[in-house]
Amino acid sequence: MNIINTGASARWIYTSDSAQPFQGLSPSVETIKTVCRSHHVCHRAEAAVLMTGPTELSKRNKWLGRALPLLLSIIPLIAACRRDMMNQPKAKPLSESDFFSDQANARPIPPHTVAWRNARENDAFYTGLTNGTYITELPVKLTPALMARGRERFEAMCAECHDRTGSGNGMVVLRGFPQPPSYHVPRLRNAPIGHFFDVITNGYGVMYSYATRVEPEDRWAIAAYIRALQLSHNANASDLAVAEQQKLESRK
Repeated sequence: MNIINTGASARWIYTSDSAQPFQGLSPSVETIKTVCRSHHVCHRAEAAVLMTGPTELSKRNKWLGRALPLLLSIIPLIAACRRDMMNQPKAKPLSESDFFSDQANARPIPPHTVAWRNARENDAFYTGLTNGTYITELPVKLTPALMARGRERFEAMCAECHDRTGSGNGMVVLRGFPQPPSYHVPRLRNAPIGHFFDVITNGYGVMYSYATRVEPEDRWAIAAYIRALQLSHNANASDLAVAEQQKLESRK
């Protein structure tokens, strides 16, 4: 083997322990970035070196270089082959049980369980009920912003069935879906506002729950807007302020 170091600081030590000058290289040479160490002693080069002729060590290193990534990828698989967690005693959620009286391993959430940071102390706000009775007063402040939000959410989430006036002739109804009752019938005009919040939350008849689609704040905004639709649909001129009545009379 012949080695050359461009920094001229490495030496190849033969078995005779006598330093030999670097010899000229043959035309077929291979560039490497360090000097491989075999059974002879070799100083590490500080610069790129050239070496000729593969040695047994270089062949072995080349094989290890190819095999090492494969070995590293196999180690996690070997470590993950322990089946302790799979084989441990456990109850599958939908399997039968001899321990519980209802023969089901899936257990209901214990009463009064509260999700972390999700305590809801205001029952009227989150249920529309007080002591099991629908509330009759809006539990949030009535503002123009609330009404605007209620209209936007109503037209996005409710008008498909109830139409924009609340008469129950929405687009999906015109295509065969069951028609909901009009908000303007006496039963719903006299219904407490908590009723509308409860229906949005829990559903009613063929209407499914919108609890996962509409936040509680938006449910109250929609309920307030429904009240506005009912008032506008059944309003009388005598209900208006005097100035508004005069404007209305001037347009006749």
